[in-house]
Amino acid sequence: MNFDQLVEEACEQLPDWVVELLEEAGIAIYVREEPPPPIKEKFGCGVRGLFTGRNYSSTQSNRPTTQPTRIEIYRRPILRQYTGPEKEREEKLKEQVRKTIVHEVGHYLGMSEEEIRQRGY
Repeated sequence: MNFDQLVEEACEQLPDWVVELLEEAGIAIYVREEPPPPIKEKFGCGVRGLFTGRNYSSTQSNRPTTQPTRIEIYRRPILRQYTGPEKEREEKLKEQVRKTIVHEVGHYLGMSEEEIRQRGY
């Protein structure tokens, strides 16, 4: 299974209400090979995903934003994290991709890093 398929499967596992919120807000999930240099500098080389833009609660305001609201998943940092037998590796990758997407969706929903980590993501 390729990485893009893992991302697609993880998105399909999101609850319907989350998918509807993302679709209504026009939020896409993008796969990038690596985080851009400013993101690496701020969060380190191992950053696996990033939410940028307005979170759900701030979409109600008219405050301008300079960043598009989106979720990025970084392929290489996730792939570097896991080695081993193919079947075992695929299961670990699948779980990490799912956790990364849920983590970034949590940020969109307005959750802090601490709140998301307390929930296991």
